[in-house]
Amino acid sequence: MADRKQVFVAYPARDKTLADGIMDAVRKANALPLPIIYEPWPFNDIAGHHLVSPVLEKIDDSPFVVADITYLNLNVVYEIGFTIGKGKRAFLVRHRATPGDKDIAKAVGIFDTVGYHEYSDFEELKDRLAAHIGETNLPFSTALDRKSPVYLIEPSNRGPDVGVMVSRIKKAGYGRYRSFTPEEDSRLSATDAIRQVAVSSGVFIPLQDTAVAGSNIHNIRCMFVAGLCDGIGKPKLILSPPGYAAPLDVRDDTQQWHQLTDIHDLVADFCPRIVEYAGQVEPSGIDRTTLLQSLKIGDPRAENEMNTLGQYYLKIEQFDRAINGEINLVVGRKGSGKTALFIRLRDKIRADRRNTVVDLTPEGYQLIKIKEDILEYLSEGARQHLITAFWEYLIYLEIAYKLLEKDSI
Repeated sequence: MADRKQVFVAYPARDKTLADGIMDAVRKANALPLPIIYEPWPFNDIAGHHLVSPVLEKIDDSPFVVADITYLNLNVVYEIGFTIGKGKRAFLVRHRATPGDKDIAKAVGIFDTVGYHEYSDFEELKDRLAAHIGETNLPFSTALDRKSPVYLIEPSNRGPDVGVMVSRIKKAGYGRYRSFTPEEDSRLSATDAIRQVAVSSGVFIPLQDTAVAGSNIHNIRCMFVAGLCDGIGKPKLILSPPGYAAPLDVRDDTQQWHQLTDIHDLVADFCPRIVEYAGQVEPSGIDRTTLLQSLKIGDPRAENEMNTLGQYYLKIEQFDRAINGEINLVVGRKGSGKTALFIRLRDKIRADRRNTVVDLTPEGYQLIKIKEDILEYLSEGARQHLITAFWEYLIYLEIAYKLLEKDSI
């Protein structure tokens, strides 16, 4: 059967017994008279050849891709994202009896929303490979978000590098960026990641050093998003800290910073690519999404829906009281709608050009560093004076800046 389609198979080599078992199942499936032939990644390990390019070419040529996620190898995760970004199906499998990275996968998210098949032994895996595997992919919109064009993957332990990057993104004019924030969403949904990347003109992906707590979970999310970017064709900026060896699949595309000031230059150099991509004509192909898939009921984070919140925000009693000036302070538990309330109040008041609204969102990490320095170097009396003076200066400075900005329009 010379015309058999080749299907790429990706799996980690960390567990030799598991890897050998997968290879054996693939060989047995290939010995059957199937319309497809499976090609595992070791077949592409040719001396003198760039390893990444043939892998991506094989994925591009495959009708679908099979990937084992018993262990979450960063390169395999990237290849899963790349497959989905290419509009192909990623058929995920895992060995039921091997704990592997099951707990990590649960914390990451992604894979349970994509779905996977568990096999008890390698004979069962062979039988599943020999059975029909559909090629239905996950659809996504091709329309760009013009008002919030950039997307950012934030880590749970946010260091100074991410703070500097966010600050530089805002200075570049992308204050209304969308982001995944573990503080708000403990797990990253694959469908949400695909949607966010698809509507973006640029994606920021900060990798973390393995010594940082929670870096494994964060880097897995980053690699999936990086794969989506390359599959769809979105500009991306991958940053890595000094001394960190980036995964092979993205090593050539990763920018390593050595000093925090390097991040300013790297973000500045990347921003023109965002503008260039946003200036392209949007694809005009047939929209194959169904009515149900096109429905939007809001984002888990109000910050990610600033531009669309007015379309479906339901006014509550607190909104009326705040707009009438009856209350000045809003408190509530996480997820109770404080940010959504603030955004709608801001937009409502700002609609009257006689009003000037200054909305401040201080970076949490920067405030923590200020607090640490104040507690270490100043006496108790000086602390109160400095904090009061600092906030007065900051508020007056922001008001003056907003007035000058509004006057120039």
